[in-house]
Amino acid sequence: MKSWLLFVSVVGLCYGEYNVTINDKNAVSDFMNDVVIKFHDLSKILLDSISLITDHESFSDTYFNLTNVREDCLEDMNLIVNELVNFILTNRTSSIMQDAIIPMIDSTGKIPIGILRGNTYAIGLVKECQRIRGCVEGRRRPLEGAFTRISINLPFANKKPFTGKCIHGQTFTWDLCLPKSCQKRPDLQRLVDSFNFSFISELSPVCDIGTFDDLRQFDSTGYLILAIFAFFAAWSILASIFQFYFRQYITKNYILQSTPIKIFEAMSLFTNLSYILTLPKSRKTSSKTESYQKPTIIKSLYFLRFLSMCHVIASHTFSFIVSVAANPKDVQSDLSNIDSQFFVNGFFAVDTFFFMSGLVFAFTYFKQLKANQLKVLSFGSWILIYIHRFIRLSAPYYMIIIFYTWVYQPLFANDQPLYLMHLFNRRDPCITKWWLNLLYLNNFIQAEDQCYVISWYLAVDFQIFLMSPLFVVPFALGKRAGLISCLSMVVASTCLNIWSVYYFYFPPAGYAGGWMDPRMKSYDDYSKYMYSAPWIRCQVYIIGIVVGYVLQMKKSLSIPRVVNVLLWILSFTFIFLDIVCLKCWVSGHQMSLLNRALYSAFSKIVWAICLSWIVVASFFGYGGIINNFMSMKLWAPLGKVTYSTFLVHFMILSYIAGSYREIIIYYSLYHSFINIIIPVIVMSYLIGLVWAALFEIGIGKVTNILLVKKHIITF
Repeated sequence: MKSWLLFVSVVGLCYGEYNVTINDKNAVSDFMNDVVIKFHDLSKILLDSISLITDHESFSDTYFNLTNVREDCLEDMNLIVNELVNFILTNRTSSIMQDAIIPMIDSTGKIPIGILRGNTYAIGLVKECQRIRGCVEGRRRPLEGAFTRISINLPFANKKPFTGKCIHGQTFTWDLCLPKSCQKRPDLQRLVDSFNFSFISELSPVCDIGTFDDLRQFDSTGYLILAIFAFFAAWSILASIFQFYFRQYITKNYILQSTPIKIFEAMSLFTNLSYILTLPKSRKTSSKTESYQKPTIIKSLYFLRFLSMCHVIASHTFSFIVSVAANPKDVQSDLSNIDSQFFVNGFFAVDTFFFMSGLVFAFTYFKQLKANQLKVLSFGSWILIYIHRFIRLSAPYYMIIIFYTWVYQPLFANDQPLYLMHLFNRRDPCITKWWLNLLYLNNFIQAEDQCYVISWYLAVDFQIFLMSPLFVVPFALGKRAGLISCLSMVVASTCLNIWSVYYFYFPPAGYAGGWMDPRMKSYDDYSKYMYSAPWIRCQVYIIGIVVGYVLQMKKSLSIPRVVNVLLWILSFTFIFLDIVCLKCWVSGHQMSLLNRALYSAFSKIVWAICLSWIVVASFFGYGGIINNFMSMKLWAPLGKVTYSTFLVHFMILSYIAGSYREIIIYYSLYHSFINIIIPVIVMSYLIGLVWAALFEIGIGKVTNILLVKKHIITF
């Protein structure tokens, strides 16, 4: 009974009276309005709660099944309730009241700001709660605080019975500071299950719980991973020292050219950083009258990589801000603005990477094909291509997975209140599903609970790459055969896209905050069968392959000036329309099934065609000032570290944004851009630079030495 009194008391402290009635479609707003006008001080809350319970018709001493709760937990809760009651009756505070109980109440989440603007998070003070340690008279065990988070379904009086699961969009997340003796999840669950809500509903509205005790702690595996990283760091530093101070003393060339020395020097941090930061040399023309020479590299891709990476990071960061902001209604109102669409609809940046992936592969492949067609088309060459691609991409990727799983999560994420908002009460999927990432199957198997959320892209890209012979080999038979093969694949993918939208009632894009068809069963289905499906994503990849073929096989293009200007204007116009035309849907307005299907199926194709013109025109000398800007040398270092930056940016984002000790208030898009998005981008590139030098460039060199001998094709 006393434990129940404690619960009601804290509920009163946070919400006014606990039995707020919520009705109709404006249930949450009604509840919030009712809460705002109820303000009581602590004494009034306790007196009202005691009076309410003792006068209630169903008053009973069996609110708890005491046999299900640990003895020390009950002892601490009884102590707290007794001290609170004594304080009310005598207006005197004891030492345990001052040292422990009042700090517990203080660190517990209170009525938060922004309730009328959609805030459903009552965030407490983690550190204050965890520092609580009060000596209890008459016993040796102190009273310590434990930070706890529970989720409560809001509509206590709605007509639908509770199922025990949290109702999406109608859940209040509430931080509590309870005795440490109650922090074990089974104990806390039994404690909550013991509450008698029979006068409210048959099932408790508390739908989820979590404690810091649930979170995985840093263990021996983490120390082993740190040792591995220390080994690579030491290797890179020693290799740099060797090149600077000792290499000059070795006079025998065969020693320097030996495989062990090459492998050792391959990890030199200085050399690899120098390679990344070195600006490309300008290509000199053979004569003053020559206006165009076909480039050997696609210079504009450096800028496109950098721009797309910034777009990805900005979109992910903005999504995080939206998910934890104290005033989501203000965010929603800003989503009707055109400028916000570039952050909300940032999914096209991912399509740009798929496009460039196909483009670069085709450009390199057809160059090799011209040099030695029989060798390139052989089965053995394709096996080597797959092996080299797998190793080159996997080295930095695997390192990020093991670091995130066994170091970052237990050592850093455990101390990030906002980052834990959605993950606090869930088991980290990486600890059991990391092997799916290593096999690039995480977008197929248990895709709804992936390890390292952004890794779906790597799985899809690798799976499409495995299908690349279907796209490039037919070109060996002739241009027509290759184009027919690629066109057939694009048409098939487009038809599957349209069918999926109609069959599953999918949204037009991946933004989860837009209007959703009530007939759609689950957004997880969209993620699995549309957003991260290689048979859908291959559209832009295939178009990139066709563009790569054109760039490699065509010596030059003759384009009239008027046509060139018109195509540039059309490209930028359609890119702009592709991004902003979903503004109404993003703002919550309904969109017909036909329009959703058409946009989903053709928007990416339009995007890829526009990119194709930008790349082709720039490559063949029709880019003008735009090409001059995109081909500037300063973009080269930023473009080289894009892959590693992509890998690390999710951790940087979660660390910077998730480390806020208080709720994030959304002021404006530009305020968020300056204060959070830009720091995330800058830090991601700085750490990505080191990550690329060690694990992308360094291990890539070692791979080339061991596996790629002379005359073997690499991609």
